[in-house]
Amino acid sequence: MRILHTSDWHLGRSFHGSSLHTYHEQYIAELVDYCQREQVDILLVAGDVYDSSTPSIQTVELLSQALTRLRAAGAHIVLSAGNHDSAKRLGYLSELLSAAGVHLRTEHTQAWEPVILSAGEQSVAIYAIPYLSPRYVASQLNVVGTHEAVLYEVMERVRANIAQRAERGDKAPSIVLSHATVSASGHFDPADRSDSEQAITIGGVDMVPASVFEGADYVALGHIHKRYAVTDTIRYSGSPIAFSFSEESYSHGGYLIDCEDGQLNVQDVLWETRMPLKTLTGALEDLLSNPEYTEYESGYFCRLIVRQEERPAHAYDRLRERFEQISDFRFESTLAPAPRSVQARSRVENTDPMDMCEEFMEHMRSRRLAPEEKEILNDILDSVLHAEPAETRKEA
Repeated sequence: MRILHTSDWHLGRSFHGSSLHTYHEQYIAELVDYCQREQVDILLVAGDVYDSSTPSIQTVELLSQALTRLRAAGAHIVLSAGNHDSAKRLGYLSELLSAAGVHLRTEHTQAWEPVILSAGEQSVAIYAIPYLSPRYVASQLNVVGTHEAVLYEVMERVRANIAQRAERGDKAPSIVLSHATVSASGHFDPADRSDSEQAITIGGVDMVPASVFEGADYVALGHIHKRYAVTDTIRYSGSPIAFSFSEESYSHGGYLIDCEDGQLNVQDVLWETRMPLKTLTGALEDLLSNPEYTEYESGYFCRLIVRQEERPAHAYDRLRERFEQISDFRFESTLAPAPRSVQARSRVENTDPMDMCEEFMEHMRSRRLAPEEKEILNDILDSVLHAEPAETRKEA
């Protein structure tokens, strides 16, 4: 039996205002081809199949087409809801779809009722835990409102079901799907998070320890977009494509799990579908003329960082003449930040207006005013401060 672990498709997502529908279509085509070529029996999607709780008709049709083609390729699908998905909408017609080989798990009460699937003489029990919002499910589970508490309680019920199956002589491996922030050490490394992930923090803490999933033979995680192993048996498949520049260097893929005689063997899977992202940093003239950047002029989503002493005039407009798609633009000064006032002034009226204007200009331009600039600014301030009040001019 072959099982493919994926998550966080985020169908319907845009990138800095540009639709990713075409890239999602490419990924779906690659996924279908892979499942057919590698004879995948079960496809797991651990949450966030949609990017929005109210997906567009185009996005819903894309998922419908994907599920139809995957079933035609021979794969059964087990899909759980993530924090981006609407559990109610995603779970619509779930009983009917289950009969067709598409098993949707969107309610927490379904989590300890396994989907039992077989291929040949091999069977597997899949416990699909949808995203558990402590705000909504803690009271129903009679636990405190934390991610760790609700997940632990659900896993206790999963473990009880695993024990019942074992008593009946059922030796099928147990696979758990979960959409959460999980750490083996008890502390989550912020470097493993990307800018495109939606925070699910409750009370300042959303991390749960890997020990919560004790008893499962494999845990297919979703939510974090980076593909990596928390432990040998607890893994994030990551997102199929990049959704932010912070994911530019990610190797997007998933995990292929071979199940034979009750043993699970996990292999890496890397997708060829990629978002064409590129971050370029340098002085404006270098960005405008460097021949090494020619390939990024079109067909790429570019993040351009102009780094030099002073902010150049019309930098973005000039760069747009070379680069077709500038998705992110920023300026970084190479000068040390202008020194701040040693002591904060307690009253604005006690501050010299010229000093305030100089400090503001230094902060914005990362350099001090030139003598001729000071003279111009001083003339402007003098004319403003000594102008007649409007009421006086009217009376005159």
